[in-house]
Formats: sequence, C-alpha cells, structure tokens
Amino acid sequence: GHMPRVLSACRGLAMIEFLLALGLFATSVAALASAQLTARRAVFEAQQEVIAGYLVQGIVERILANPGAGPNYLAEELGDGSEAEPGVSCTLVDCSPAAMATFDLAQFEAALLGSNVRYGERTAPGLSEPRACIYRVGDTLAVTLNWRGMVAGASPDSDPCAISGQGLYDDPAGSAGDDRLRRQLTRQVIAVATP
Repeated sequence: GHMPRVLSACRGLAMIEFLLALGLFATSVAALASAQLTARRAVFEAQQEVIAGYLVQGIVERILANPGAGPNYLAEELGDGSEAEPGVSCTLVDCSPAAMATFDLAQFEAALLGSNVRYGERTAPGLSEPRACIYRVGDTLAVTLNWRGMVAGASPDSDPCAISGQGLYDDPAGSAGDDRLRRQLTRQVIAVATP
C-alpha cells in the first residue's frame, strides 16, 4: 500500500512543476511580445522623423534654388490635400519664379502625403497626419512640419501653423486638445529675404 501514495504524490508534483514552467514560458512570451511592440513603435517614430527631415530639407532647397520668389512660398495649410496641382509641370518647361514656387508647393504637399513617390502601382506611406506651413520670421522664411507620432509625449512649445486644438494630434488616453502625439520639425531658410 505504500507505493501508490508515492506515485500519486510524484504525479501531483510533476503537474505543479509543469504549471510553473508553463507560467514562466507564458510570461516570457508576453515580455518578448511587449518588447517587440515597443521596438516597432520606436522604428516607426524614427522613420517618420527621417522622412520629415528629408521633406523639410527638400522644400528648403527648392526655396533656395528659386531666389527672389520667397513670398510666393508663404503657405498656411500644407498637407491637408488642399494645395492645387499646378497647371504646368516646371520639370518639363521653364517657369517664372512664381509658377516655380506654386509647382514646388504642390510637389511638397504630394510628398507629405506620399502620393508622388511610387513603388510600382503603390504610393509611399508619407507622414502620418502631416501639416506644414511656411511663414515669415523677420526677413527670412521658416518651414515647420508637424506629424502624428505613436507614443504620447510633451506637446511642442510653438504652433506656427495654428493647428493646435484641431484634434489631429490628441492622445486618445488624454484630454481633448492636448496635442501630445504631435511631432514638429522647424527649419529657417536663412538665405531668402522676403520683402
């Protein structure tokens, strides 16, 4: 009669060991999944920041390549799809400085939305909820680009594009108008004087 009790106790101990191992394994898998999600968010944020820097540098170079047309680049709401496509492509014909500025702004907005970068039949993703403006700072121009991040942070201190409070960059876990998902990049165009 002593042997069945020992086997029964061993089976119970094996089951407890199995459940502990299963719990440890499940905890490890959950931690790994969480780390992967955090890494994916960080990669997305970094990609968006690189795209933003590339886009801002592109429009700054276009402004610098079109001396004397500085005032024609002033724009309040780029990235919302409202910038009209110019009637002529300045890559194919010579354009006046003003027409070149209009063409450049349309190209910039298309780039913000990813619609002018194609991979076969698909377009590039562009930025998430991009909004940009080009405005005067003294006798020069500045370009500010805003986009939506994935992780809430501090809202940028300045809002030259007057987009705060529109709800585009609100944290769903926060309060309305908190702009905690707004990312911002500003570059001043030093060499362009605006009359």
